[in-house]
Amino acid sequence: MIHGFLDTEIFRRENLIFDAAHFQRLLELVTEGVLSVYLTDFVVGEVKSAIEKSFDEAYERLIDGDLRRTLAFVGLSHPLLKAKRHSQEVEEIVSRRLRDFDDLLVNLKARVVPTDNVRAEELRRRYFDLIPPFGARKDKRHEFPDAISLLSLESWSEDHGHDIYVVSGDKGLREAAALTSRLKPMERLANLIEAALAHKEGERKARAAMQAIEALLEKIQEEISQAFCAMAFSVDELESEVQDVVVDTVEVVGSFFVALDGARATIEVDADVSFSADVTYADPDQTAYDSESGGYLVFGYREVGVHRETTVKSQVVLELDVEHPDLSSVEEVSIDEDLIYISLESVS
Repeated sequence: MIHGFLDTEIFRRENLIFDAAHFQRLLELVTEGVLSVYLTDFVVGEVKSAIEKSFDEAYERLIDGDLRRTLAFVGLSHPLLKAKRHSQEVEEIVSRRLRDFDDLLVNLKARVVPTDNVRAEELRRRYFDLIPPFGARKDKRHEFPDAISLLSLESWSEDHGHDIYVVSGDKGLREAAALTSRLKPMERLANLIEAALAHKEGERKARAAMQAIEALLEKIQEEISQAFCAMAFSVDELESEVQDVVVDTVEVVGSFFVALDGARATIEVDADVSFSADVTYADPDQTAYDSESGGYLVFGYREVGVHRETTVKSQVVLELDVEHPDLSSVEEVSIDEDLIYISLESVS
C-alpha cells in the first residue's frame, strides 16, 4: 500500500466536483487496498471554506468570460446564473457540495491528521530562515497553513514509519516536502494514481505503457488532431459560428499511466494544440437592442480568421504488449473537454 496526502489546491483543480474521474479512481484504489489517503484538519477546513466561497468565485469567472469553469461548478445556464446569484437554488448547490465532500472523505477512508501538536519553535525557525514553504515575499500569511500541515505530516510519517506522497499544486509546499526524508512531492492526482497502479501492477507494466506511448507518439498526435477537429467550438459573441477548424501542430507535453485492465492500458496525455479557424459573429456596429422583444437585432456580420493555441487533456487507450512495448497499438483517443472556447478579445 502507498500513502498519499491531498492538499487543498488538488480539490480546487477538480473545480470542487467530488465525483470527478480522478476521485472515482482514488476510491477504486482505496477499495482495492492499494492506497491510503490523508488530509490534515487544516486542509479539511480550507476545502469547506472554498466550497462556501466558490459560487462568488464562479461568478467572478463568469464576469471574466471563463464560462466553462463557471458552468462546471454551478451547472446552470449563463442567464440563470446571473439572475440567481443569491437564490435558494444556489444555497442548495453549495450545501450539496459540502455533503459531497464529507461523503468523499468517508468513502476514501481518509485519515485526517491533526495539527494541534505542531511545535511553535520549529514553525518560527522555518519562518525566519525562509525555509519552504515560506518564501521571500512580504505577505507570508497564506504560507502558514501549508507549513503547519507539512510539520504535522512529517511527524505522522516518522511516528508510523512510512513515506507519504504529498500531492499539491503549490510549488512551495512541494519544495518543502522534498527537503524531508519521508515526504515525496507530487504535482497532480494523476501522478498519485500512477504511483498506486505501479505499486499494484508492478513497475514493469507501468514502464511498458510509457515506452509504448513514446513508440506510438506520432500516431497518438494524429489521433488527437482528428479528435480536436471533431469537437464543438464556441465564441462569446452574439450569433457566432466557428467553421473550418484546422489543426496546425500537436505536441504531447506530458503523459501519465492511470489504468490497466488486462492488456488494455489507459494513459492520460496532455497536448499543446495550435489551430486555425474561421469565425462569423454579429457585428457590434450593426447590432441594436430591441426593447420590445428584449433581444438584439442583427443587421450585419463580421468574418475573421483566428489562430489560437490551447492545451487539451486526452485519454489514450492502448492494446499493450508488455514484452514488446513498441508492438502495442492505439485503440482509442478521446479528449476530456466537451467544448473549446475561442476568445476574440485580440481581434479588432
